[in-house]
Amino acid sequence: MATKNPITSDLASLPFPETAETWLQTRRAYRLQEISGDQIRAYQQMLETCGPFAINHECSVLQQMLKRIERWPEIAHAYQALPLPKEKRGRALAPEEKEKFLRGSEQTRCQGQ
Repeated sequence: MATKNPITSDLASLPFPETAETWLQTRRAYRLQEISGDQIRAYQQMLETCGPFAINHECSVLQQMLKRIERWPEIAHAYQALPLPKEKRGRALAPEEKEKFLRGSEQTRCQGQ
């Protein structure tokens, strides 16, 4: 069972005007010079349901932009990539594996009719 996002849980307990203001703050455009390590961590937490691969990729793009404007050294100490799961990611089937799979699924489908 997925755990609730603490930011979302906090918003649920606030009155609407405060919730709306908090939500709007998360949607405002930031200049690269304004981004802090705290904001990156909040972004990581806000998107935790997207998975660590996607979030780390987005943060890596942000890191590259911040390096380009020489701002990354000020933030690097506060950034930590999300841990990735230990299990291996999927892979493409070799042609012979694909053929075996398709033959097996065809037999299963024919038996089910």
